Amino acid sequence: MVAAERLGRPLVTFPEPGAWEVPTRHWHWDNPCDLHLDHPRGLFVVSFIGSVAPRGGGTVILSGSPRLLIQQERQIPASQRRGSIAVLRERFRRSDPWLMALTGHAPSPADRIAAFMDAETIVEGIPLRVVELTGEPGDMVFCHPVMVHCVAPNRGARPRFMRIKTQVLTREGRELSSRWHRPDS
Repeated sequence: MVAAERLGRPLVTFPEPGAWEVPTRHWHWDNPCDLHLDHPRGLFVVSFIGSVAPRGGGTVILSGSPRLLIQQERQIPASQRRGSIAVLRERFRRSDPWLMALTGHAPSPADRIAAFMDAETIVEGIPLRVVELTGEPGDMVFCHPVMVHCVAPNRGARPRFMRIKTQVLTREGRELSSRWHRPDS
């Protein structure tokens, strides 16, 4: 039998009525940036278990976000990098007016889809844009391990079934990860 943590986390959202909109809440990343400063030591893998059509609840990602997060992390003294993930996420969200509007920390533009998905914006020299992941059973999307992402509303006709997993690729990555997650370190 395969351990559940080896398979990743299932993502299920059920259809709800209403207009589809770019989410304002729950934007996050699952891995500490500090582990990936020199190079990615893993992958963030999104798998499609069922068909996910546009506006059907597919995870939304912020393209370019790993570059921005790593750039911001490098600006923090090493002694301060292992702070609270909540503090790090808050710092990221408040680092630019566009990010503040995306994450609900500033007033939203009237058309969030046009403002966040239809064109890139440049934040600290890095192009960013919200992308909705869609696909068919068996499709997979491989992302940098610190990809900013968020659950999106399901305005489709059927439940959304996806799976996410962080796959550590190197022995060095496993060692760093175990040190990072150890309470006494």
